[in-house]
Amino acid sequence: MASKVTFNHRTLKPITLSDGSYIPASSQIAIPSAALSYDPEIVSEPEKFDALRSYRARLQPGRAHRNHFGQMSKTHMHFGFGRHACPGRTLAANEIKLVTAALLLHFDFRQVEGKSRPRNIMLDEFVFTEPGANLMVRRRTIRDGVGGLAV
Repeated sequence: MASKVTFNHRTLKPITLSDGSYIPASSQIAIPSAALSYDPEIVSEPEKFDALRSYRARLQPGRAHRNHFGQMSKTHMHFGFGRHACPGRTLAANEIKLVTAALLLHFDFRQVEGKSRPRNIMLDEFVFTEPGANLMVRRRTIRDGVGGLAV
């Protein structure tokens, strides 16, 4: 599941922002974090999948400590920002990486023959893969000398 927005809050009292914008009490506010990920001013060719995009961005001079998964910035707010950032984002990011590594080490995945990628389903601001979609999964045999994670 993914979310199109983050920093989803309800105001407790009226707020006037520094630009003069007024937000009444009990207003639902959020940041369109997914829109930032698809902005070509921020991400080059955002409509294309590029597994090494963040890695290559870190290779640029002076950017070695940027574009890490779970790191907050004004252009990546999936874990929130500032004092409202998720305090468990580093743990969550590391758990996601470990689970992904274990799945890739121990299983082969592919689409069912003749089927394309399942469509996305929207429910409020959340994005899900189409329920009931099938994916072929096969357990790999771990080669001798290659350490594996217990699954």
